[in-house]
Amino acid sequence: MRHVVFYAMLVGAVSVVGGVSAAHAGIWDVRELARNNNCPPTSITPTQQTLGSLGQTTYRVACSLVKTQGSEAPTAEALLIQCSSSGLCTLVRPLPAKEEKGE
Repeated sequence: MRHVVFYAMLVGAVSVVGGVSAAHAGIWDVRELARNNNCPPTSITPTQQTLGSLGQTTYRVACSLVKTQGSEAPTAEALLIQCSSSGLCTLVRPLPAKEEKGE
C-alpha cells in the first residue's frame, strides 16, 4: 500500500515539474531572439505580464556589447521582447544606450 501512495506522489511531482518547465520555455526563446538580433544577453528581466487566455509577457534583455571608440553606429543597450502564451516571441524595440553628458 505504501508503494502505491509513493508512486502516486512521484507521478504527481513529475507532472508538476513538467508544467513548470513548460511555463519557463519562453526564456530560451527570448535568449535565442536576442542573440539573433546581435545582442548577447547578460540578464533577462520580465517587465510586464498579462494573464488570461491571451496572456503576454514582456522582457527587458540587457546586452553585453563590445565597447568601441569613435563608432558612429548606434548601439542598443537592451531589447524589449514580448512573448505570447502560444510561445511566439517578437522583438518590440531596441532600447538605445544612454548618451553621456559633458564636453
